[in-house]
Amino acid sequence: MMNQAQQQQQRVQQPAKGTSTTLAAHSNEGAIDQAFADRVCALLTDGSLEKLREVFSEKWEMEERCRFPNQKPGLNGLVDMLQQFKTAFPDIKWSSRLLVNIDNRNVFGRCQFTGTHKGDFMGIKPTNKRVCAWSLVWDELDNGKILLSRVLFDKLGMMQQLGAIPPMEGQQQQQQSNAGAEEFSRLPMPMQAMDKGAVKRMMDGFMKDVLNGQQLDRLGEYFSDEWRMDRLSMMPGQPEGVKGMEWLLNLHFQAFPDGKFTVEDQLVQGNVIVTRFGYSGTHRGEFLGFPPTNKKFETWGYCYDCVGADGKMVYTIHLQDCAQMMEQLGLLKPPSANEASKKM
Repeated sequence: MMNQAQQQQQRVQQPAKGTSTTLAAHSNEGAIDQAFADRVCALLTDGSLEKLREVFSEKWEMEERCRFPNQKPGLNGLVDMLQQFKTAFPDIKWSSRLLVNIDNRNVFGRCQFTGTHKGDFMGIKPTNKRVCAWSLVWDELDNGKILLSRVLFDKLGMMQQLGAIPPMEGQQQQQQSNAGAEEFSRLPMPMQAMDKGAVKRMMDGFMKDVLNGQQLDRLGEYFSDEWRMDRLSMMPGQPEGVKGMEWLLNLHFQAFPDGKFTVEDQLVQGNVIVTRFGYSGTHRGEFLGFPPTNKKFETWGYCYDCVGADGKMVYTIHLQDCAQMMEQLGLLKPPSANEASKKM
């Protein structure tokens, strides 16, 4: 008789009919490929409305919760936001890595910008610091142009680099720009053919048993011994490997004992699954040195997970809107809308 883990491995290992055993990470047919992503970044760096229209639909929108304070809707709002960045970081350069492409209609990737802080940004005076800030992006496309963007930006990490927020408990000062470039260069991992339904069932089981069921003793059913988390996704003080995941989840379970994860949407390509999730709870225990506030929060995030041949996760990129969560808990002052509006 096979145990549950062996049954799961057998299900996930079975490839979908008609697929090859190996897929190149960017082998999608059509125009939406890494070259397209590079072109988008070049146009973001340029920032002109006419050029942005080459890749963005006239009906383009940024999902409301993803916008910066006082960012206007539509392409004009995007141009204003890019100008704000360029004023604050005159040498700004955008780059990206396409990770998932589903039928040239839904694409997911990692984006980052580098630049030197020479001008006011969200009320923060120039620091002359070199910054490397990253985001995860899910775009919906129509006829080869971006129609809707859901961008989750690491605002908390960026504010820490600028010195606007002190390092949290257990967090050491680090050369974020160097670490970001190094980690960014490792992506993506090779993509393998797997059964889409099995990959989704594995993730559903992890969310049910571990994230919401808080059964840490079942981590071994879902994570390979070689699993690692993207370094920029790790929390302050988080150990490497599966022990680090146990540490991270235990931190959240103690701080937010009623925490609940929900799936908003998912993309599956080969052995990769992207999950856009919601996360809510009540601050009942200490969190990163902050005593409980008994306040509720509701936030969201992305997980990009690669599944190995044994049916277990081997690599994860994770980002959630920690700045939003900490603002709701009263642990972080939100950016000044008045200061932002002066530049929008």
